[in-house]
Amino acid sequence: MAEERLLKRNLVGLGIVCPMANEGDEAVPFCQAVLQHCPGFKKVTFFAVFDRVTKDSSLDQMRLLENSEPKLRVVWAPENHCVVDAYLRGYKEALDDSCLPVSISGVDCLPANRGN
Repeated sequence: MAEERLLKRNLVGLGIVCPMANEGDEAVPFCQAVLQHCPGFKKVTFFAVFDRVTKDSSLDQMRLLENSEPKLRVVWAPENHCVVDAYLRGYKEALDDSCLPVSISGVDCLPANRGN
């Protein structure tokens, strides 16, 4: 049964959609940690969606990581009015890249950041 799931996962492009803003120095390690937990897919792309809410260096840090991490796509979306817009933009980017979009909510979703 586990082999059967791996074969199916093997055929799927996974698009991880994550609106981000002001994560600071946690943005890069968060992205790297998420990507480490996605083996076995045909391809994996992490879509980090930023907009005008971002006031710190997290956008710049993620753009630097994008230069060396082929699984990362930084999306600048200044037209966003709310987090729902950010998710929708990320879903569109994932679908345009032939990926199944899956959303995560940012650094707070990691167990280490929830106090678990």
